[in-house]
Formats: sequence, C-alpha cells, structure tokens
Amino acid sequence: MITTLLTIILFSSLFIFGWSYCTTYTPTGLETNVHKPFNPFGTGAKDKEVAWWFRFYIGNFIYKHVPFLKPMLKPLFMCEVCMSSVYGSIIYWLFLYILGPLSVVNIVLWPFTIVAIAGLNRLIKMIMQK
Repeated sequence: MITTLLTIILFSSLFIFGWSYCTTYTPTGLETNVHKPFNPFGTGAKDKEVAWWFRFYIGNFIYKHVPFLKPMLKPLFMCEVCMSSVYGSIIYWLFLYILGPLSVVNIVLWPFTIVAIAGLNRLIKMIMQK
C-alpha cells in the first residue's frame, strides 16, 4: 500500500508539472485598461506548447463570459500546488480503481495523499525558483 501511495504521489506530481508545461504560452495583446479587468490570458499567443489552446481558450472564455468561475482556473492550469486537488484526485481514484477493490482505507487516505502531492509540488516549485 505504501509503494502504491508513493507511486501515485510521484506520478501525480510529474503529470501536473508536465500538464502545466504543455499548456504554457506567452500571451500577447495584454490590455491595461482601468475600465476593464486585467485578463492574463491575452488576445493572442506566441511561444506555444502543444496544449496551449487549453489554457488560452478556457481562460479567455471564463474571463469574458463566466467570471464567477475564475477561482477554478488555478486548479485547472494556473497553480501546480492547486492542481493537486483536481488532477491528484483523478489519478488517485483511477489508480485505485485499476489496482483492485476500493475500501474505507482508500477513502481515509485520499485527502492525505492530495496534501502530500501539494507539498511535493510546492517543494519542487521552491527548488525550481532558486
């Protein structure tokens, strides 16, 4: 069980950083108008990675049409620590579904695993920023 949890934590962290990198781009056309809220996704993109469109189009759609969903952007692709809650949960439950029967222990360990993934992601970010 410990080996499985460590594998899930490591795999989730690698996936999150990989997904974060795959969705990066350099926004262009950033407007700084005092009458409009700042949109960090821009009106165009350059230096695009393979899945740049996910961040660009979803981010722009939420900023322009459903601004009350802005808090959901961080766990989707803007913050690797925050992403552990969404992607870590998906990976956790997929791993456990594939590996066998679910139990009460799996439910109890789930939040601790998500916190461990967030902690590992924060540690990696701190090391990368030095």
